[in-house]
Amino acid sequence: MEMFEVVDSRLPPGWLFTSYPNSDFLQAIWGYGELVMDEFHYDALLEREENALMIFSSRVA
Repeated sequence: MEMFEVVDSRLPPGWLFTSYPNSDFLQAIWGYGELVMDEFHYDALLEREENALMIFSSRVA
């Protein structure tokens, strides 16, 4: 069953990937360096911490 169509599968330059094979919550993350490499940044985004939101805004702008 196809749920959606991928129109453009390219990732932005410099984006990274990591997987979490032993996690029940996250399976993988594709994204900018802090999101992928900093184990606390993802949670800080979920908590809407100002510094994390500023980093997010600067990386995806």
